[in-house]
Amino acid sequence: MSKGVPSDVERQYPSTSLDISANYLEDPNIDLPTTSAPQGSQSQLQSAAVRLPMLSSPQPALNSMQFPTIVGAPSYATDQLCQRSLLRLILNDYLFFLYPVIPVVHRPTFRRDLEAERDIHDTTFRGLLIALSAVVVAIMPRKFREYRDSDAALRFQTRTEMIMSCYEILMSLRGSQYFERINHTKWAISYLLGISFFQVGQQNLTRMLEVESMQLARLLELHQIFAYQTLSCTEAQLRKKAFWLMFYGHVYGNSLSLRTQPS
Repeated sequence: MSKGVPSDVERQYPSTSLDISANYLEDPNIDLPTTSAPQGSQSQLQSAAVRLPMLSSPQPALNSMQFPTIVGAPSYATDQLCQRSLLRLILNDYLFFLYPVIPVVHRPTFRRDLEAERDIHDTTFRGLLIALSAVVVAIMPRKFREYRDSDAALRFQTRTEMIMSCYEILMSLRGSQYFERINHTKWAISYLLGISFFQVGQQNLTRMLEVESMQLARLLELHQIFAYQTLSCTEAQLRKKAFWLMFYGHVYGNSLSLRTQPS
C-alpha cells in the first residue's frame, strides 16, 4: 500500500476503519462490527487491520487506571456525567472509603442492583448513583485528581463544577410527581447533595438541601420507633442509620454556627 493512498476498506469506511484497526491490534479479542457491513467486507477489514502499522501513543502513568474502549459498548444515561467504567470506580471508592461514615445504602442490595444496571429503568436509583459520585469527589479531592488523570478522564476541571453538574442532572430527573412518593433513597439523594455542597463551600445550596432532607426524614418518620414495625429488617436498619446521620449533622452544624443567618 503506498503512503497516503487509502485502501478499499478505508474508502468504504472513512471514519471508522482506522479506529477499528487500532483497537483490533491492541486487543485481538474485540469483534469487528458486522451488522452494517456488506458481505465480504469483514475479511477485508481484518486483512486491512493486519497490514496497518501500530499507532504510536504515549503510555499512561503506571498509577493511572486503565479503561479500554470496546467497540460497540452500550451507552448509559449516566454517561452524561462520566464513562461507565469510571462511574463504577467512583462507586467502588464510596463503598470502600466512605460507606463506614456515610452508610446510606445496603451494600449487598446496592451491588446487586448495580450489576443488574437498575439505573437504566429506575430514575431514582440512577439519581442515587449520581449523588454518590458527587459526595465522593467532594470529600476526597485526591480521588478527583486521579479520576481526571485516568484514561476515562473526567471532563470537569474542578470538584465544584462536577458537583454542580450532578445537581443539574438530578434536578432534570425530578418530575412533577417526584415528592408524591417518597422513600429512603430520595432522602439519601438530598442528604448526599447537601454534604457535597457543604464540602465545596456552597452555603445556600447546602441549606436548601439540608431542609429538604429534614422534611423527607420527617415524612419517613425516622424519629418514630413505632414506624419501623412494618418495615423489613434492611429498610429498618437503613432508616435508623439515616436518623443518626441527620442527628449528627444537626449537632455538628450547631457547634459551628452554620445556621446563623447572614447579617
